[in-house]
Amino acid sequence: MCTQCDYNKLMSECGLKPSPRRVMLMSVIGSSGRPLTASEIHSIVLETESMDRVTVYRILDTLVKYGLAEKIGSPDARSFFYGLSPSSLHPAHPHFFCRMCGKAKCLSPSIVPDISRNEIKSMIPGITETVQINIAGVCSDCLTDEKSL
Repeated sequence: MCTQCDYNKLMSECGLKPSPRRVMLMSVIGSSGRPLTASEIHSIVLETESMDRVTVYRILDTLVKYGLAEKIGSPDARSFFYGLSPSSLHPAHPHFFCRMCGKAKCLSPSIVPDISRNEIKSMIPGITETVQINIAGVCSDCLTDEKSL
């Protein structure tokens, strides 16, 4: 679990009842260190509790709706990953998607030019709800595996 986040308090502050299952999913997302697919989240949850896949998806949709979790689309547009929504404790940052292993990794916010989210939003006509920067390629682990073949 992210040691800086109080998931019960975050949920209450945004008007969402902090049920044990919601808190558990936030904890899984917050402690992963990288964006996870719903399937990965479900597998981690099953290690300690019985929860069906539909319930996991429903809770994830609720967390996204209330702005607590972020749904991150993969470059191939076939899958989604979940991470904590940007906040003062978790700054917005780009993600790297490996086309070989299919995993997503968090990148340092410093990789992209220092343009604030508000500046980006002001450049776009209409209402900008999210700003995501995704980079795709082959991760260092997969490159190492390829060399060893």
